Amino acid sequence: MATLQDFVQVPTKDLLLKFLEEGPKVEGRERVKLQRKMLADPLQALWDLMSQGMSGFSGYQLLRLGMLFDPDDDLREVRAAYDALVAFQAWEKVEDALKTSRKYFGGPAAIWALLIADRTKPDVVERFKGYTGFGSVPPYIILSVWPTTYSLVHLKASAVREYHHQMRATLFPIGGPHFDLASAIVNEGLAEVFVEEQCGQQFVSEIASSLSVDQVKVLWPKYRENLKLVGMDRHRPFLYGGYGSDLPFCAGFAVGYQIVKGYLSKHKESTSRDLISMPAQKIVQGSIFQ
Repeated sequence: MATLQDFVQVPTKDLLLKFLEEGPKVEGRERVKLQRKMLADPLQALWDLMSQGMSGFSGYQLLRLGMLFDPDDDLREVRAAYDALVAFQAWEKVEDALKTSRKYFGGPAAIWALLIADRTKPDVVERFKGYTGFGSVPPYIILSVWPTTYSLVHLKASAVREYHHQMRATLFPIGGPHFDLASAIVNEGLAEVFVEEQCGQQFVSEIASSLSVDQVKVLWPKYRENLKLVGMDRHRPFLYGGYGSDLPFCAGFAVGYQIVKGYLSKHKESTSRDLISMPAQKIVQGSIFQ
């Protein structure tokens, strides 16, 4: 793919409106097919990148894990959510945040999309507070939000966070043979510190700020002995908790955040700009965690 000179917005503002006008006219499988065609198919180039030829991969099913509303939800309420996003000027604010982040790093542009999240998934509303994002497969960024007072206020921070993920993934590709657990957790920490620098400490995600330094120190031995673990499936328990582990929910995000904060406490002259191209292992070694 040629290098993008500027951001390209997938026209989800128009596509969502079209679906919300046409969707109520059909039901069941026909509505699902319509949603897939209008809101997942425009991202087919991303799904091709992610699938790497793997049979059975479905970008639509990936979105339906929480980033895209249930087509069988009450579409009148989804329309109200859409109207709230339009009134908030969500698309314009996301683009402004992405451009500001790009200017800070002098980094690449992106193809980006804003979707309405699935409020029927408990994790979306309760644990992730109504917003989530995906930016680790350049040049694509997807942001998803179910509008609440909290999620709308945090939408800019979500865009900033995902731009950082894209910038980092451009330098250190996700999922490669050298992408170890240290890389996975440090990437999350770096993105949160960038949010803190650009938006303020109050916009650091709740999962990243859920554990104190002392709590991370208790968990650290489990992470330290697995820092070189390779394989995204093997990273999952350390990032998200569960999966047979006794780690707290999304502990890896908090561990990564404290690692980067620990590095910055020892290197007070450093900023996100300095760390964006620094290997994860070097950041760990320079932090307060050994």
